[in-house]
Amino acid sequence: MPTLLNVNEYELDLATSRMEETRENPTRTFVSIPMAVGMDGINRPIGTAGYYTWQNGHWFDTGGNWIQDENQVPQFARDEIAANRPVGRVQHGPTVTWNCPVCNEQMNQSESNAHLIAHYAEMKAQAGSIVDSGIDKGERPVTAKNTHRGT
Repeated sequence: MPTLLNVNEYELDLATSRMEETRENPTRTFVSIPMAVGMDGINRPIGTAGYYTWQNGHWFDTGGNWIQDENQVPQFARDEIAANRPVGRVQHGPTVTWNCPVCNEQMNQSESNAHLIAHYAEMKAQAGSIVDSGIDKGERPVTAKNTHRGT
């Protein structure tokens, strides 16, 4: 038996502790108010409003109960759904994304540290080893210079 679900379903992203939308259930609600012409010739409501909700191909009444016989739903609501069937979004897993500054690959933020460490290891392997020449490259060798000439 179908049940009336929340319009938006969320899932906790363990990497960020944020709730992320994973699914939107397409939902439309229609109201039907019984009307009758009074003694004065004016249309007036003669009862309470009835709510009819369409969600994921099923109809539900005011209390959220599944309506098995679609003919119980007013014709104007059935026609509107037939003409404009709503479609929901479906996302697979949390959508907290991160773009790598090295390769611009898009991934979940929780994967970023391992991805950057892999880049570091790859660059380190490509760099090779530094040959020690015995001279500190940060300073020039000290030599005596004769900058003043005697005459």
